[in-house]
Amino acid sequence: MTVDHWSTRYIGLGYDPEGEAPPAFNCWHFFRHVQRDHFGRDIPAIVLSVPLLQAMRQFKERPGLLGWRPVVLAEAVDGDAVMMGHRAHPHHIGVFVDGVPGVLHCSAGAGSVLNSLFHLEMAAWQITGVYRPISGEQ
Repeated sequence: MTVDHWSTRYIGLGYDPEGEAPPAFNCWHFFRHVQRDHFGRDIPAIVLSVPLLQAMRQFKERPGLLGWRPVVLAEAVDGDAVMMGHRAHPHHIGVFVDGVPGVLHCSAGAGSVLNSLFHLEMAAWQITGVYRPISGEQ
């Protein structure tokens, strides 16, 4: 990945569990920000009066309602949604970055980072699903 790669402008933003806009986000709002800002996709808001964990479950269990379909990790491309699980964060979302390959995501204690798939595995993150927007397919 080169220094001028599209993902570099999103690295280093802060984490805030209630964060909805720069300079700090939670994982869901960070995902929506990158999708809208870089890919031009307006992701429907999930009402977050419910806990964030429940919102992540809603995306994973019914992606078609939000305009996404599951794909296998080996076929992931830039901008695909990556659902992950970790003991401290059973449901977490990030953006796939081709060429690393890795996931751009925002989490407590780290803020927004780009982790390779190898680094995610070493940090005990498990990828639980990869999703692609239906509207952008050919």
